Amino acid sequence: MNENQKIALLEKKIRTFTATSALHLGFAHGTSGTSSNIEFPEALLCILWMHRWAIANESTFRQFRNLLRTDIVFEVQQKRRFDFYNPVWLRKNIINSVVKTIKVLVDDNTKTHLLEKYKDPKKITTRLKASLMHYLTTEIVKNLLWCGPNPKSLLPQGSDSAKKKKQKKNLKEIDDQLRINLSTLRDSNTDNEKKRLLPITYVEAILASIPNIIQANIENPVAGGLFNNILKDNPEQGETQATWKDGTSWEKFKIYIPVTTTNIPGVASEESSVRKPDCSISTYFKSVLKGNIPSKLLFLQPVKKGKDKKTNEKKAAAPKIDVAKALKAVESIKGTIEGIKEEHVRDLLFKKIDTICEICNIEEKEVVEKNKK
Repeated sequence: MNENQKIALLEKKIRTFTATSALHLGFAHGTSGTSSNIEFPEALLCILWMHRWAIANESTFRQFRNLLRTDIVFEVQQKRRFDFYNPVWLRKNIINSVVKTIKVLVDDNTKTHLLEKYKDPKKITTRLKASLMHYLTTEIVKNLLWCGPNPKSLLPQGSDSAKKKKQKKNLKEIDDQLRINLSTLRDSNTDNEKKRLLPITYVEAILASIPNIIQANIENPVAGGLFNNILKDNPEQGETQATWKDGTSWEKFKIYIPVTTTNIPGVASEESSVRKPDCSISTYFKSVLKGNIPSKLLFLQPVKKGKDKKTNEKKAAAPKIDVAKALKAVESIKGTIEGIKEEHVRDLLFKKIDTICEICNIEEKEVVEKNKK
């Protein structure tokens, strides 16, 4: 097939797109879990996804043009500059983050939280998803134009106050995790799709965290329901229930990031019990870069809820751990870690190994010998 034939084929396929077609389905795109019947090269779908957002109005089109500038300059100093406007980076960071967030907010709540605000959520679901998707993409691009794809931290210079020490600690822990992710990606044996999606910059970590934090807070609400903090002040349903009230515009739809960690398992110990204000997307970007967000919250992975089992079904017994084999594996891993040059990375990995041993009730060889004596 020559170039002209390829172009003709693509033109034929693109005419099958409708105004409401989901151009890209994020993590699930191309898997058996998707329902899209669009047959088109994924790289081009990523670019079309961005184009659809760009042509919504004059403001987004202007942002889009700035994003494409070859001489683009960011307000925040970059660690290392690279060409981030490509299908791979767009899919991994913008599209995946936005699509997953909208799924968490809308698709997963049509029979629960959405009923708190809308009389008939099904009639408004498509419009709600499009509106929230537009808002979140606009906010992400706005912040990308401000801080770039690979910014340095914004930790202010000054006295070593208690607050600054905590900010330094948070940023150090975030940097350590990003280095571990980078090392994993460089591993020649890394062929797992999820591992290839690991964040390796502050911005990538921020974008990956947005749907995870929101999901954790919906499942463990810190105050009221979905519309009291995350989607507060969103427009009301119109009289026909398939539209919005008169005067509604894109700007009326907002998404806030709940950064209170009181009710989030595994993170609550990092924060006080005082409720923090839910922050805008821009404030969240700044908070991470200033070290105001703990690494446990930034890299939070919500616990998946298992399907309810029948009452008469017996739970499978937990497999027994071969302590001898486990200790041998621990010693081997620690020996490998000893070869890492960076001391703080070694310390972090040793702590993680110790935590796993504690969870599995595996005692180190030295401790076992001491107890025998």
